[in-house]
Amino acid sequence: MVLIPLGAVFTVAGCGSPFIPYSAGRVDATVAGPATVPEPQQPLASHTESFRLQGFNETEMITLVACVHTLGQVGQLDVL
Repeated sequence: MVLIPLGAVFTVAGCGSPFIPYSAGRVDATVAGPATVPEPQQPLASHTESFRLQGFNETEMITLVACVHTLGQVGQLDVL
C-alpha cells in the first residue's frame, strides 16, 4: 500500500519535477498508540491475554496473526 505512492514520488523526482512531500503511515496519528501489541518473544499466555482484553478468542487470535504473515511483511529481521 505504501509502495505505489512512494514510487510515484520517486518517479516525479527522477523526472526533474518539484519535490512532493511524502509521509508514510496514518496521518491522523499524532502519538503512539497503547503498548498492547504482543512482542514475538513474549509467551503465548501473554498473547492470548492481550487478544482476550480486546474481545478476541483464541481462534480469532490465530486467524488474525496468521493473516498478518500474508498481508503484512513479517520476516526474520523485523515486523513493520
